[in-house]
Amino acid sequence: MPLPAFGQYPPALFPGCGDASPGSGYGKGWDVGKVGVRLYRFALISGAGWAMDMATMTSLVWLKVPTFPANLIGASLALTFVFFVSQRHIFVHDGHLLGRQFLYYCLWQVAAVSVASLVISFIASMLMMVDWPVSASWLPPHAVVASVLAKVIVTPLTLYSNFLFMTWLLERRFVLY
Repeated sequence: MPLPAFGQYPPALFPGCGDASPGSGYGKGWDVGKVGVRLYRFALISGAGWAMDMATMTSLVWLKVPTFPANLIGASLALTFVFFVSQRHIFVHDGHLLGRQFLYYCLWQVAAVSVASLVISFIASMLMMVDWPVSASWLPPHAVVASVLAKVIVTPLTLYSNFLFMTWLLERRFVLY
């Protein structure tokens, strides 16, 4: 499918989103409702990436890979997916210099995922010290449960920071919503 014209959304994925013309909610006076819709759509795409990430990380931790590298691997797969789907269906840009923007996005993610992995690893280690009241043979190993809970705790912050960064990177605007 060819890239849409500058400011246009591909109608197949998000019909009726509008364009970047004045009054459309994009461009100078952003309409908060439209921003909320874009953040919601970004959250849906990121949710799919998060599921890929979580499945990868959980599988690797189950196979005895430490939480930090397991999260780095899962997050790397997910961030690639989220960037290319989001840049195509959420953000208003002309597709120019996409390779360079992906490089900047990857550099951002190296820093962001490293920090998030450290935080997740720390929270997971704290959760592993908790004496869980439930013990059953069908439950996953304690390290897996702790890693998953830690990732769930950190996810909202990483999702929002990625949305802000992609808005700045692809549309050259920085607005705290």
